[in-house]
Amino acid sequence: MAKNDEISLFTRDNPFTPENLDLIFQIDGANPNRILTSESTRLDFKQTFNKNNIISYARTFASFANTEGGYIVFGVNNETRTLVGIDQAYGKVAPEDIVEKLNSIFSPEIKWNIIEHKIDDKSFALIYIRESEIKPIIAKREGEKISSGDIFYRYGATTSNIQFPELQKIIQEQQNRFLEFIQQAIHIGVDNAMLLDLSRGKIQGRGTTIVVDEKLLQQIKFIQTGTFRDTGEYPTLRLIGDIDGFTGAPTGVIQPIEKIDYPIAITPSDIITAFLNQENVKNPLEYIKIICNSQAKLPIFYFMQLENLSVGAIVEFISKQDWDLSERSQEILKKRLNSNPEDSSMPIHEESKNYAKVYKYLTLIGDKELIIDIINEDEFNYVCKAILRLEKEKIQKDFLFPLVHSLFEKYKSNKKRASIRQIIAYLDRIYYAPI
Repeated sequence: MAKNDEISLFTRDNPFTPENLDLIFQIDGANPNRILTSESTRLDFKQTFNKNNIISYARTFASFANTEGGYIVFGVNNETRTLVGIDQAYGKVAPEDIVEKLNSIFSPEIKWNIIEHKIDDKSFALIYIRESEIKPIIAKREGEKISSGDIFYRYGATTSNIQFPELQKIIQEQQNRFLEFIQQAIHIGVDNAMLLDLSRGKIQGRGTTIVVDEKLLQQIKFIQTGTFRDTGEYPTLRLIGDIDGFTGAPTGVIQPIEKIDYPIAITPSDIITAFLNQENVKNPLEYIKIICNSQAKLPIFYFMQLENLSVGAIVEFISKQDWDLSERSQEILKKRLNSNPEDSSMPIHEESKNYAKVYKYLTLIGDKELIIDIINEDEFNYVCKAILRLEKEKIQKDFLFPLVHSLFEKYKSNKKRASIRQIIAYLDRIYYAPI
């Protein structure tokens, strides 16, 4: 089989069939430690797998999703195509961590699968990135070699920013899908059609609204025809207009009158970023639902204030919901909601062996002189202890919140993130919890 001639087989529903794996790993008859297959529009080789820097592969993820899908193969030298193999480190990476990191940078969500493949005594990790139904995948914030607004595309064996012809083609395809959606609605008849809002779980038609249970909504799998990116994550449009001549094309104007700006899936990173940036989100109740249904310490009082909800209202809300949380977790959340913010700060004792270092960082923060770049992992713990001992009246939000945001971005991918979340919950409590 000639190398790359059958690359179209990679579009099958199961990307990891024996046939596809054989196409990727075409062994060189003259050298069993080398493959004939080259990098291409749908194939990318990485010699190592860096579990501590998953985000470094984000550009390739996005480029495959914006093109026709493709594989990242770890354990193959991309220049010599030598079979190097990798250790088992990738197996220790939780899939949800990869999802969270990708979702923190790109929107819409990138779909992918991962497997381990063995050849003799060598292990390889293969990630298959599926072609996105909703294009383009766009960077919504900066990352490693990524700028906000970047759209990546796969050109042969290279990942780069998309060029105008390919972007124009994507936009045209999305417009065609939207027009197809409208034509289907016309065929059904406006009076007989209803719209399903996947973000709020509502089916709306003429004079009728049906609310879909959240658990059922999560199980529904749809190709979201007609969904496109505007200024929000997944806009939902209600369409109106004078549509005449159902046997032909519509003659009236169809115009959006309502847009829902919040994303279908709000991640913990979204919640923390919104809090630290003090964003006036348009859908605070959706954030509160995610916070209440999470076992992680996330800021809640800030979003309660945005939604103008009291502690009593939230406690009642929790009690009435069918949560996946255990009763113990619900009680911990309720206890946190009823805690006194005035009792939050932790005193620093002069006899403590860490007093000098903690006091040093207390002073630097108070004087707005702390520089994040000089903080190593050993000093990080003392910075956290210092922040947790700051009193509200001594906190300068314009300095501290960006400082904590920088710490969060720097350490959110390792074991330090629990300490960062403790700080964030502390700041949320002392600033926004009702006294």
